[in-house]
Amino acid sequence: LEAGVLDVGANARATVHTWSETWLTAHKRKARPSYYATDASAVRKWIVPTIGHKRLDDLVPGDMRAVTNAVRDAGRSTTTAAYVQGVLERMLRAAIVEGHGVPQRILMLDSPGKASHDRDAMDPAHARAMLDAASAYGSLARWSAALLQGMRQGECLGLTWDAIDLDGGV
Repeated sequence: LEAGVLDVGANARATVHTWSETWLTAHKRKARPSYYATDASAVRKWIVPTIGHKRLDDLVPGDMRAVTNAVRDAGRSTTTAAYVQGVLERMLRAAIVEGHGVPQRILMLDSPGKASHDRDAMDPAHARAMLDAASAYGSLARWSAALLQGMRQGECLGLTWDAIDLDGGV
């Protein structure tokens, strides 16, 4: 304080909500649009409604748990809760860098584990029906690649002809 490094007047009253607006503005300039949109959604849907009124310097680990519990109580998976907690952690780390007094212990909480799924493989009859439907919509190649190669949407949509060897079958 004596060195003038920390402006207590501006930082002492900062709430999670006010800091989130500042952080999202800065985050938007450096993040990809889809990444920013997902993070902004987590902030606006889960973080601000749950602990937005709390001052940054008054946060406790229970506040982090309150956010993850809000996500889980709404029926979302632990994977979603872990993502929201990660957004909050990144937001609070950025606040620390900017000189806000965020208690370090809030960043020491373990993240919720990834959700387990009881999904099973699609049987051949269902796969054939899906490919028939995809063919009617002109997306047979995309869904064939997804089913036969296990490719994700971005991989299928980004696939180029130079990466395909029809003679070799790959």
